[in-house]
Amino acid sequence: DLNPDQMADLVQQVGNHRSAYRLPDGRLVLSPFYADKKNVDYWKATIAALQARGIQVAFMPTFVDWPADAKGFAQISYGFSMWGGRSPANTYDVYASQVKAMGLKWMQPVAVQDQRPVAGVYDEAVNLATLRKSWQIAIDEKADFVQLTTWNDYSEGSTVAPSQAHGWAFLDVSAYYASQFKSGAAPAMKRDSLVITHRKQPHAAMPTTPESILMQLRDNSAPAVDQVEVMSFLTAAGQVTAKVGGTTQTWSAPAGASSQVLPLAAGEISAVVTRGGVQTASVLSPFAVTSSPTVQDLQYVAVSSLR
Repeated sequence: DLNPDQMADLVQQVGNHRSAYRLPDGRLVLSPFYADKKNVDYWKATIAALQARGIQVAFMPTFVDWPADAKGFAQISYGFSMWGGRSPANTYDVYASQVKAMGLKWMQPVAVQDQRPVAGVYDEAVNLATLRKSWQIAIDEKADFVQLTTWNDYSEGSTVAPSQAHGWAFLDVSAYYASQFKSGAAPAMKRDSLVITHRKQPHAAMPTTPESILMQLRDNSAPAVDQVEVMSFLTAAGQVTAKVGGTTQTWSAPAGASSQVLPLAAGEISAVVTRGGVQTASVLSPFAVTSSPTVQDLQYVAVSSLR
């Protein structure tokens, strides 16, 4: 554990980078993760130590749990954020209104999923539902900031950084909602595109390789599901046809963003968009689904037709 002076030394070192975020008035934005692990007096002392170094900060703590002394934190803060949930069942909008009622800025957490083999737990993200819901809260509650939680925490399976498992798909979806968040209106579609998300195995499938611990669903998560989601972003209404294993399904999709879910099945997964008999977009998942996985893997993989 660092004492306030040591913490101030560390913040000063990081704050010297050009990439460190500052407000227009020059204040360095300080948003420590799990700020509720320390009390208000600790952070007061840290802020004072930074001021003694000539560094003015806008304190914006990110809490894991809502602090018992929220009013005390509010007195020293520019804004609040929460680390947030990783399932539609625990992605709440109640915090935004509480924070704004305090006269503070609100930073909305936006996440995709969470699955932790080393800890033996996972959240049911319901394909892209967690990502969409957390973005929608930011839009509806007029959040002042958004943080993507997380960019590259591979150990917790919560990454949005481009990777082999999901390419740029989560960022492609986020780009649509980020544009709406910033502008106040859904962006116009310049071309048709598709995003497929699914697991590579049913959630209850047992691995063929012995494992010391298997992941179990968190208590506050949505129930586990076995499904494929096809999200379409269309310039105009069109027909979407998806193949999941040996099953084919076609539906009419409207202009803009829409979503369709299908039962997960073993085999390959693909989808195409047609309009007036002409194919305008297509995507094939590189991940085949199996009911006999080598190891347990409960992350949602994704693929976008844009890449």
